[in-house]
Order: sequence, then C-alpha cells, then structure tokens
Amino acid sequence: MATDYPTSIDSLTNPTSTDTMAAVSHSGQHTNANDAIEALQAKVGADSSAVTTSHDYKLSGVSGSDVAASVTGTETLTNKTLEDATALESSAAPTTDAMVANKKYVDDQVSGVNEFTELTDTPANYTSQANKIPQVNAGETALEFTDAPTIANTNITEATDKNYVTDAQQTVIGNTSGTNSGDDPADDTAYNATSWDANTDSATKNAIRDKVDAMDTAIGLNTAKSTNISTDLSEGTATETTVDVNSSDGNNATLASASTSRAGLLTKAKWDEVVANTAKNTNVPTALSVGTVGVNTVAITSDGGADDVTLPAALVSAAGMLTTAKWGEIVANNAKLTADTTNVTSAGALMDSELASIADVKALNQSVVSGATPTFTNTNFTEATNKNYVTDAQQTVITNTSNTNTGDEVAASTSTAGVAELTIASEVTTGTDTTRTITADSLAGSDYGKRVVGIQVIDVATDTAVADDNAYFRVPSVMNGWNLVGVAANVATAGTTGTTDVQIYNVTQTADMLSTVITIDSAETDSSTAATAAVIDTANDDVATGDRIRIDIDAVSSTPAKGLYCELIFQLP
Repeated sequence: MATDYPTSIDSLTNPTSTDTMAAVSHSGQHTNANDAIEALQAKVGADSSAVTTSHDYKLSGVSGSDVAASVTGTETLTNKTLEDATALESSAAPTTDAMVANKKYVDDQVSGVNEFTELTDTPANYTSQANKIPQVNAGETALEFTDAPTIANTNITEATDKNYVTDAQQTVIGNTSGTNSGDDPADDTAYNATSWDANTDSATKNAIRDKVDAMDTAIGLNTAKSTNISTDLSEGTATETTVDVNSSDGNNATLASASTSRAGLLTKAKWDEVVANTAKNTNVPTALSVGTVGVNTVAITSDGGADDVTLPAALVSAAGMLTTAKWGEIVANNAKLTADTTNVTSAGALMDSELASIADVKALNQSVVSGATPTFTNTNFTEATNKNYVTDAQQTVITNTSNTNTGDEVAASTSTAGVAELTIASEVTTGTDTTRTITADSLAGSDYGKRVVGIQVIDVATDTAVADDNAYFRVPSVMNGWNLVGVAANVATAGTTGTTDVQIYNVTQTADMLSTVITIDSAETDSSTAATAAVIDTANDDVATGDRIRIDIDAVSSTPAKGLYCELIFQLP
C-alpha cells in the first residue's frame, strides 16, 4: 500500500497477537510503515533543509522563546521588522501591494480641500455667480457655472395626461384634495371593511390608501377566494348532432357527436338507424352441407358458401374423420389373425392341437392373467436342464451360503479369512462399514480417490484484478487421464458491489474448463455461498500429464476483494 500522507492520513492495519502472517501480510506491514515514515520525514525536513515545503525550512527563523502567531488570536510582536519600513514614514507614498498608507500621508493628500471651489476641476470662487447652476463644460473636463433656464407656459406642450387646468379647475381640485370645502364633504375616517361599502362620503387619500393596503393583503392571502363551489348543470340547446351543457357559472360546453375516431353523442341519424335496424338479421336459419371431401378430411359449408370448417382425420390421441385408408383396412381386414398356426404362434398363442389335454387346462379353473397367483404342485412340473428339484439338505446348504455364511464358508473379519461383500464408492466415502471389502474401483470412485490441489493465487493483502496469468498448476503423471470434478474459491477480504469471477483454463488444450465460472458474491468471502454455482464443462474436464492449468480472474467487485485462494479437485473417471 503506497502512503497517502501528507495529502491525507494513512489507515494502517494493527495486527493482533493471534493474527497469522497469512491474515496480515508481514512484508506489507513493513512496506506500509516504511512508506509512511519516509513521507513524514520529507514533510518535517532535515536540519537546515533547503526544501521550501518542509517544516524545518519554514520554521528556520524561529528560535529561542519565539512562538507562532495565530490567525485569529491577539499576540504582541517583539523585535519584528516589517517587510518595508518606509511605509510608516510620514510622507512616503505606498509603492507595492504589501505597503500601507499611514494617516499622515492620507491627511497630506486631502489637506485644505474643504470647499467646492477648492477642487482642481471647479470654478475658483462664487463671485458674480448668483442664482447660477453648475454644468459640465463643453470639453467635458471640468465644471462651470451657467444661468438657470427660464421655463414659461410657452415651453410646455400639452399631451395625453399632461394638460393645463384653468384657475376655476384648480380651485375645484384644491377643494377636493384634502380640505374638501367644495362639492362633497371629506371623509378622513380610517378604512373599515364593514362600513366602507355603505359610506357615501368622498374618501380621502388616506382612507383610499388603507383600502388599497387591505385589498393588497387580501389578494396576497387570498382570503376572498371561494372554494368547493357547487355548479348547477342543466341541458341546454339540443340539435340533431350536438347538445349544450349549461353551467350556473356561465361556462357552458357543447358535446359533439361520436365518430369512428372519437367518443361522443349518439346523433339523431344513428338513433333512427338503431330503431329501424334495417341491417339486422334475426333468427336466420343456417343451412349446413358437406363441402369438399378428401381422402383424409371432410369440409362443412354454411348457406352454400365456401368451406367454413374442415374436420381433420382421427389420430390415436384425438377423435376425427375415418380416412379412406383406414376404411380400406377395415373392409379388407388384412391385419386379422385367423386359424393360422403360424400367425397364432407368432402372436404368442396356442392352437387347440398343441394342447395334450384341453380338459386338463380347463380343470385348473384358475386365473392365469397377469398379476394372478395360480396354485401348482410338484406333479405339474417335469425336471429339465437347469430346472431341477433340490433336496431339503441341499436347500439348507444354499441357505447357509447365501449372506449369513454359516454353512461351508465363514464370513471374513479383521482376523479371519472368509467371504465378504464388495463395497461401492459411496460406502467407502461413508467409511463406517466393517464387513464389506473395498475394491480398487470403489476406492477410486469415493472421496478417498480424489486429489485436492490448493493454489494461493493472490496474496492476502493484495487487491484482486482482472488478469489471465495469475497462477499456474502442472498436472503430474499420477493424475494422467483424471477429470476435474470440483472447484471452489475463497478471498481474504470481501469485495463489495459486483462479483469476483474465476475461470479455470487448460493452456495445453486451449479450453476453458468451466461452462459457468466460479463466483464470489458481493460482501462474501467464499464461493460456497454464491447465488450461482460453478459448472464444470464435461467436454473439457479431462487432464493429461504435463497439462498447464491456469487461474484466470474474469471480473472483480467495484471495491475489489483482497487475496484469492483456489481449490481444484480431480478424480479418476
């Protein structure tokens, strides 16, 4: 792990007393610690460091009892020299951004300017300038005094909302603009929402302003709104194609007629067609007749038209028409069996002539159908080759030598030779049977006949990454001709978001050995809990001496898992 310091603080793993070197990489611990120490030394710096970013270089001017000054605190600086001492001299003007102008310098610059005429771009005095106004000179470089313009009624031209008023009109305006000594008395009562509408006096501007303010507040709060107002609807004017729907609020609507492309009213014309129903057919009889007749099918027609439905031929699984071929077979009955010895014999039956005594057969009077249990005695049987009676003694021998072995041969044990049953592979795997004998085949087919190859593909402290050459395994001669029968994988630290996918590749035979790769799911460490299990490709599962088996990582999680261990299981087929 490369160190993140000084950009950010490293997060190092502290091993515990019980951690193994496989769980926490010993070399990785040393590498991480070395990287962090080197970064820390570079940041601090060596004595008399010339590296401008090191702490030693930046603090090289601090010695003895000096302390650092904070950004927001208040400290007393002693024996400190400013960058440019000339900035504090009484007459010095600042020449760099780092310098400041002192009060004396500023006072000198503005000293003596107390009047308008003392400015450098204004007239020197007010002599002979009575009643004049300042204006910008023609050169637009300074101010000068000039006579004030004379405005008379000849200078003003009437326009819309800009009119002269007569003396009499001015009197009216005066009488109705506050004093109200003209036509109407003034009402300067403050606005009252209850009495306003009933008040017939002329309102003053104050009362009107109060009214407007109240209206503005009401509009903002919408206190005058009306909600959930019921609207009375009624039918209005009706034509042959439309109907008006009248609303009590005056917002009426007209419903249009329906068409092939939209819903709407049923028009008078369409209603008349429904009533007359000139196109209807009611209780119409349908005349059915046989249509086209083939060798396998028969068609049915309706009202003398074309073939409306065709009835198919019968099958062993469905009813249907009897075809001409089957009809011919029935008529000819060429498949029947008659009193023909050859046909009867080939059918497994007996001819009467083959029976020595039909009466004896009938005398049995017992069912001999499948499943029945007829009763026979030894008089019914005659010995023949491999069909012999045995004596009671012989029967005892047979009984004693069939499983319990209390007759001629004793049962084998750990201390005695004898007869023993052979095991099968599953019994060898179980490993609890004490009486059966293990064969080479049952041993090879059991779990004890499997070879497990474990491969540490990625170091436990290293992130997994997509690659095709992570680790290899050579097939030894003792496994020549064996098959890959099991696979599994495990990571040291789980990845998150997405799966870790592993493929087993036979480099020698240039073939993937898995049709479905090994997957380790997000936040899991072992393939045994994967949602999708690995599947071995049986067409490419065999190996031979010297085959190079490669471990490929086909996909990793967004946050990769660390470390990878793979397990391959082989068995002789």
